[in-house]
Amino acid sequence: MAIYDRDPVMKVGIAMAVVALPFLLAACNQGGDVSSMPLREEAEGAASSSESVGMNEQPVWRIINQGALLVDVRSDKEFNAGHLEGAVLIPHTEIEERVAEFGESKERSIVVYCKVGGRAGKAKRMLEALGFTDVINGGGYEDLLSNKPE
Repeated sequence: MAIYDRDPVMKVGIAMAVVALPFLLAACNQGGDVSSMPLREEAEGAASSSESVGMNEQPVWRIINQGALLVDVRSDKEFNAGHLEGAVLIPHTEIEERVAEFGESKERSIVVYCKVGGRAGKAKRMLEALGFTDVINGGGYEDLLSNKPE
């Protein structure tokens, strides 16, 4: 007889874990919608399941180099410790109150990044909810920096 058969508390705990696991995995794996635009599709197609780009940032760099607004959504302290050249700092917690800084065009390409991609994913969803149509989660600062084309 297994231990969980003898202990009703253990049995309830295991049942709760089994029920909660799909919800936890879904929360960790919230992906954004991918538009049909070729460069955006290529950039987001390189994204991992957590929405950040990760291994191959070349498509994201192509979009950045074509004039996308590059937004660092980390904290002031993180930004001051190092950021991508040309990036503007708008912490993800301030997006709604600073939306005017993204410009009037809702179609402008915007690349958001943070430390590993989580806050950038939140920022992407907020911007899309505000009507912006071409927002890309660039992922993490260190990954972008190490994969910057020369």
